Amino acid sequence: MLIRNLLIALGVAIVGVVSGVMASDLFRRSPPVAVIEVSNSSGKVIRELQLTHAQGMIQLSEIASGEIRNLAFYVPGESSYKIRVVFVDQQVLEGGAGYVQSGSKWSEIVTAKEIKSQYVGKY
Repeated sequence: MLIRNLLIALGVAIVGVVSGVMASDLFRRSPPVAVIEVSNSSGKVIRELQLTHAQGMIQLSEIASGEIRNLAFYVPGESSYKIRVVFVDQQVLEGGAGYVQSGSKWSEIVTAKEIKSQYVGKY
């Protein structure tokens, strides 16, 4: 009888531990998106910004110099993106890191001459 009770208690403990591990894994996973932080360090107003990715496009307008915008889009695993910027003086820049993973964050710094990409890490 004692052995039977010990086996039952051990089984309950194992089920509890396994359930806890599975639940914690579910709650700590990042949603399947990527975050791109766009910083306008150009000294000029961005009239239009387009971020094109595999699932579509995000468009923003009127981004003041010094302003930072965060863009998030669905990434089921690995994907890519590109950025096109049009300033109020009609100058056009294209760039962007290109490669992106679900759960990652990239910084895109728009200067007057280029778009600089930098991996920030997981968010």
